[in-house]
Amino acid sequence: MFRNPNILIVEDNIDLLMLYAKALMSLNFNVDPVASLSNAIELVNHKTYDIIICDMRLNGEHGTELLAHLRDTLNIGTEVIIVSGEDHYRETCHELGFDLFMTKPVSMRELKTLVSRLAQNIQQA
Repeated sequence: MFRNPNILIVEDNIDLLMLYAKALMSLNFNVDPVASLSNAIELVNHKTYDIIICDMRLNGEHGTELLAHLRDTLNIGTEVIIVSGEDHYRETCHELGFDLFMTKPVSMRELKTLVSRLAQNIQQA
């Protein structure tokens, strides 16, 4: 049975958070936008997400904390997209087992294309 994918967006820049959320909601995805690591961890502990989009630097916190938590608790089939303005985080994410990485500034067209493709793959699985 088809359902709209659940997406968690973790981004501390409120303007970017709302831009990403609006772009993905326009594709009829269910989007939970949060601006802090603690809110993100709370949500992933209580809700299943198909796709998680996470910034690496979050108001003095680090996205790797969420990635380590996800590595231990992630549901099979959940896709994680890391977003950062600093490309050197790509290797860190790879070492943690997360290979989907987008460098800021993120093109909304590219984000929508990637998320749509991932959502389609999840639906077919």
